[in-house]
Amino acid sequence: MSLSLTCAGDSAEWTVKRFSSSGYLTRCAAWGSMTGPTCYINGQISIDGVYWCETATGLFSNAVNISGTLLTVEPDWSTFFTGESVKLMCDMREEKDADWHYAIRKDGQDLYPFSRLKTHMTDMTTATFYKNRSLIVTDPNQRTLMMSENAAEIGIQLQSDSSYTCKLGTGDESQPIRVKVDPYRPKAELRKDAAAAGGKVTLTCSTIIPSHGWKFFWYRGKKKDSLTAQDVAFLSNDRISTSQGGVYWCRGGRGNPVYYTEYSNPIVTSAAAVTLQPSWPEIYYGEALTLWCRIEGGEDFEWIYQWIVPDATDIQSKNEHRINYATGSHNGNYRCLGQMKNETSWTAWSPAFNLRVSNNKLEPNLTVSPSWLSSGDSVTLNCSVKYPDVGWRFYWYKAIPNLPIKFYTMEPLPGSSNGTEQPYFIVYGQAQTAGYVCKAARGNPQSFTHPSKVKFVWSGDVQSAATLSVSPDRAQHFITDTMSLSLTCARDSAEWTVKRFSSSGYLTRCAAWGSMTGPTCYINGQKSIDGVYWCETATGLFSNAVNISGTHNDAIVDFPVHPVTEGQPVTLRCKWKTELNLAVISFYKNDKLIQNDTRGEFFIPAVSKSDEGFYKCGRKGRMQRSAGSTSPASWMSIKALVLSQRRSSSPFPVWLTVGLVCGITLFVLFLLVLGRYAKQLWPIRSPNTNGHSGPDHKTNLNDTDPAPPNGSANNRASVTADPAEVEYALIFLKNSAEGGRNPNSEESAVYSNVAIQSTADMIGSCAPHPSPFITRIFGLVFILCIAEVLTALPVLTSNSTRDTLTRVCTVLLECSSEATGGVTGVRTVRNQTITGPSLTYTIREEDGDTVFNCTVGNIVSEVSASKVLKCVNQTGEAAADSSGV
Repeated sequence: MSLSLTCAGDSAEWTVKRFSSSGYLTRCAAWGSMTGPTCYINGQISIDGVYWCETATGLFSNAVNISGTLLTVEPDWSTFFTGESVKLMCDMREEKDADWHYAIRKDGQDLYPFSRLKTHMTDMTTATFYKNRSLIVTDPNQRTLMMSENAAEIGIQLQSDSSYTCKLGTGDESQPIRVKVDPYRPKAELRKDAAAAGGKVTLTCSTIIPSHGWKFFWYRGKKKDSLTAQDVAFLSNDRISTSQGGVYWCRGGRGNPVYYTEYSNPIVTSAAAVTLQPSWPEIYYGEALTLWCRIEGGEDFEWIYQWIVPDATDIQSKNEHRINYATGSHNGNYRCLGQMKNETSWTAWSPAFNLRVSNNKLEPNLTVSPSWLSSGDSVTLNCSVKYPDVGWRFYWYKAIPNLPIKFYTMEPLPGSSNGTEQPYFIVYGQAQTAGYVCKAARGNPQSFTHPSKVKFVWSGDVQSAATLSVSPDRAQHFITDTMSLSLTCARDSAEWTVKRFSSSGYLTRCAAWGSMTGPTCYINGQKSIDGVYWCETATGLFSNAVNISGTHNDAIVDFPVHPVTEGQPVTLRCKWKTELNLAVISFYKNDKLIQNDTRGEFFIPAVSKSDEGFYKCGRKGRMQRSAGSTSPASWMSIKALVLSQRRSSSPFPVWLTVGLVCGITLFVLFLLVLGRYAKQLWPIRSPNTNGHSGPDHKTNLNDTDPAPPNGSANNRASVTADPAEVEYALIFLKNSAEGGRNPNSEESAVYSNVAIQSTADMIGSCAPHPSPFITRIFGLVFILCIAEVLTALPVLTSNSTRDTLTRVCTVLLECSSEATGGVTGVRTVRNQTITGPSLTYTIREEDGDTVFNCTVGNIVSEVSASKVLKCVNQTGEAAADSSGV
């Protein structure tokens, strides 16, 4: 313990005297050291007594009573605050060995005594603490603590300025200690320094009234846990550095238990930012959009926002700036800031967000596939837009003619009223000419684009609800003859117009390039007439479509403008502006030569799908040297006819057919007998069928046969006559290997075929049956074939691929049959019918089960098989019985 007593006054020599509590009078030299006017007390166990100064001239100073009991306050801070906790420590100094019994006394009664005894204890003493001369009453759970053999302490909570003393037993009280208590809880103060390089911000926390012993705690947002070194960089106890934007707080704490200051006012370290929602790369006229003011780390707080928009300043509580109908007037820079509600902390102004609104609405581009329909085709519509991956929905419409206003009205396609997420739509079973339109929409509420241009899918089928005929009836015309070209609409309608989609991509009506008189459009003289033509009615119907072209060349190829039904004969003619005599004319299909002769015609007795293609003609040898000497190429379309249609379309009654076949059969039996006799006289070889089988092919039936027995040249000449002048009959007889009736055939039908064909074609129809019997009687050549009755079902196999983006499966379906010779195949799915060995088709996941049928047949019977497929989200080959594609 350090204790000194200093004398002051007008004297050159001083001494300090003490009268101890035990009755002894001594001077400073006995228990301390005198240096000038000051007496320094040495370490003493007891210092109790009365002290005063004496001068050499006999003067006395004032006296002071000093006790050996010392009261201290921990922690030893200059200023305390209401509610803060401290410890009062009472320290006893004494020469003799003693243990002490400390107690808080009230009204002469001991409160909460605490004893600590030693085996050599010789005395017992009580310590008492006072506040403002009154005994301290503490929490009943608070007990005085023995710190050592001669010290005790008690914890108290400060409420106001007070004076404290303590007393040991019956001894003197300690000197009073005055503790100053401020009547409020202090508040922390947070400051933000200017941002350093790299965007880091330094924050400093302090108390408003400087005081000692504080440790500072840091917080971000509304988190209850204080930040650690993993969250921010601690520069010192009261300073941190951070690059993460947000709302920051701090507070101080000291003592045990920790006494906290109030939280500081918040400081926002991040700037505001303007964002566009939805985040579209381009904004179109009329769209609805929202600009948002975002504050990093400010999600948990309430803000008042201020906006700077083109030509205006807006203060509002919401963090959004809504534009319901965007126009060019909204172009410009947008900025915002935020102020915490009920606080003074502001963000910095956001960087400028430059909004640009297009002056036009977007117009999507629609494509259709295929452009020309076969019966029962599915049509795929694809609607493309700029920036497709920004939340568009697509809407699909059928274009309905509306003649009075010269525009189309739009009717939603079935199943598309709510739009689709995918930019494609499949129309199944489309059989007639039709126009389609698409629109796209996005946003909430939705904002629609302009409608796309009308795109058409054309059908040449004259069985449409309305029909278009062309005069002259051909696909190609000389430009010099277009004044005589007319197009006539037919069927029940009071008003018609003819439309043209030109080769240059323009859609116009008859009035633009001709004159409409009733149902007929007369084309005026035109430099170009190339395009697709069709009729539209006032009731909203479309006719079949025709593809017409005009040329300045010297030649055109002439064939019907409408599709030719499969199995029908067709003649292609090469027409010239000026007459050509004895010129060799070449016909080409898909740029491959198919005929050279002087007739100027190419005849196909029974067309099939394989005859479909681009045809042109011209003078032999000039095709490459002069483009003007050849016609343009035009597409000849073949309309498929299924097997059942072939039979049902026969004009002959069944009884007449049966009678005719029976009669022919009896006649053939007669011929067989006669032929056997005739072969002994004139052996007849089967013709060579290895050459070209086109219409210009000639087969000499008996080039090397010997002359008849009489050697008549005339008879020989009749045998070697040109087959073009001979009639041929092909007869099929039904041959069932089991001798029974085909369960899939009709109950009582008997089939046969009689045709006028070239010898090679007829023999080809028999192959690979056993070599046919061929004979000729009186200028008629008879060929007898035997056809098998089909009993084995065809085998359906499938292979598929799935597009994960469009969720569409593409299926390759193949149908095989054990039957040979004269067998044809038909593939059917929904309304689509395809002839040939395979069929490619697309299935969507939402289509569910899709039934594929395959029918194979010959002239006397047919058999069918089916397979069910569906498109599912799995890999692997297409599976039957709805197991998935």
